[in-house]
Amino acid sequence: MSEHLVAFKGSDGAVTAISLPVSPRTLIEDWASLRASMIKTTPDSFTRDEWAYLIGFLSPESLWRPFRESFGEVLPEGSLKTENVLYRPRGQVGLWLPNNVSLLGPLTMILLSLTGQRMQVKVGSRSADLTSAFVEFVLAKLKPGPLATLLKTGLHCATFPRTDERNGRMAAESRVRIVFGGDEAAEAIDRLPHPPGSVGYYFVDKRSEAWLEAAALDDETLGTLIKVFTIYGRAGCTSPRRVVIFGAKPDELTAIRARLFSLWPR
Repeated sequence: MSEHLVAFKGSDGAVTAISLPVSPRTLIEDWASLRASMIKTTPDSFTRDEWAYLIGFLSPESLWRPFRESFGEVLPEGSLKTENVLYRPRGQVGLWLPNNVSLLGPLTMILLSLTGQRMQVKVGSRSADLTSAFVEFVLAKLKPGPLATLLKTGLHCATFPRTDERNGRMAAESRVRIVFGGDEAAEAIDRLPHPPGSVGYYFVDKRSEAWLEAAALDDETLGTLIKVFTIYGRAGCTSPRRVVIFGAKPDELTAIRARLFSLWPR
């Protein structure tokens, strides 16, 4: 398997290299190339808000962000001479999706694809399979290349219940397990036999709140708040269950509510 080295320079000056089977630069270019086609049409499986979110998510800046936040600023190709640390991916990833946030599948799949690893995705048994719907659209629009090959040969999506034996096969074959769901479901998957040295990341039941100072609620901040809630309301895994505003009187809170209503259609 070929090796693509990408170097990053951290804020402390240390150079970190990652070794991937597919160039992340090429994958990011391929993903970003889809945006022009996506702007022209919205598949029936997606709402306009969901589709717009995906278009924004596929910008090169957005897709490079996880690398930058983890390792630092990317260095030009050919600039790597020595590295302080070298990272390689662990291998195949198993992804268990929840029932309540269907867009989480495409978003997580996009990020995982940047590692060039094989992916098995279990879609929530009571939710729409937006991951497969999105991949179908992508393969119809994407030019031949590394990303198309990865999605055709290295990605498998399926919908099946919690009791299905395929859960066990996914756990046994995956070097990385990513689970979104309830505590009980995550504990059941963690108890399944899995490869020595593999790791699990479990995003289970959590509650969050947004605490905001009234004086800081300019239109940009309110716009960010609207984006958090606009697709999934309070059901999303990153959506606060409530917003607490400090330093506002009842009439000021009423005015903030009115501003939210006026900004929402934008």
